[in-house]
Amino acid sequence: MKNSILIENYLNEEKTYSKINEIVDDKEINIWFKTQESNNKALIWLPGYQDYYYHFHVGSKLLDNNCDIWALFPNNYGESIKKNPDYAYHMNTLDEYLPQIDIIINKAINQKNYDEVLLYGHSLGGLTSIYYCHKGNYKEKISRIILNSPFLSIRKNIVNEYIKYFVESFIYYYGQYFKETIIKPRNYKPNILKDEIKKNFYFRQDFIVDYHPEIRSGLIQSVLDKHYQINNNKINIEIPILVLYPEKGAKIELLISDDTIIGENINKIGENITKKSIKGALHDVLSSEPEISNQYIDFMINWIDNSNI
Repeated sequence: MKNSILIENYLNEEKTYSKINEIVDDKEINIWFKTQESNNKALIWLPGYQDYYYHFHVGSKLLDNNCDIWALFPNNYGESIKKNPDYAYHMNTLDEYLPQIDIIINKAINQKNYDEVLLYGHSLGGLTSIYYCHKGNYKEKISRIILNSPFLSIRKNIVNEYIKYFVESFIYYYGQYFKETIIKPRNYKPNILKDEIKKNFYFRQDFIVDYHPEIRSGLIQSVLDKHYQINNNKINIEIPILVLYPEKGAKIELLISDDTIIGENINKIGENITKKSIKGALHDVLSSEPEISNQYIDFMINWIDNSNI
């Protein structure tokens, strides 16, 4: 009974969103957005890896608090998966992502004369958000950034630290020249985390895949490069940053946990950082059980509303 209600509520809410298809560098992207005439802020939503915007419970609260929602479905995400499932989540570098973010920001600011545009990113989308605020063409349009468990480091205790350094260094240099090499982790169980989310939220099965997609060496090299830049203070975000993350122990697939992917780099991304963590939250804190996710949402909205930040 609960599941049927979740499905019905989701499908009804999805119908209220406007949708745009765009071609960027021969790549198709999709944009879902919802606005209210009186709202003067916009939040640009970047998904995590193997993720998409199904968080209507967040969008509705944003809309009721003076903030429109613009959600990006990058190339090979969402609708694109149905057309070409063999290339699900395919991306060679994070730089391929930037022109797609340009498009959604441009669409938003041309739709309304917003007083403020915020950038939101989860996990890999969080790392991409940081990188965009460093290098993106419209970075000056972004006033603040919200990060949901941003992917800022690789787990150190999977292997010996020296072996980890060797492997990362090899992929870093190899991926610069051979971006299409496929790297596929072993023992990946993608349904574990999704099953936790399904207890409280519905998401479309045709927008995700039930297996681990092929990862290109170029993407891993690109991620490692951004980690290196952050760790060595080559990327520094001057605008206010909100970081939402679980307390230690939140499980993520690929044998990692949130305290390891965020790591010490969380304090190196900028100087004006606000943090919020709650015990028992999932990696995607906004998909945690309502008692927890609502605390994060309320904290986020209060932070957005605070004009003195």
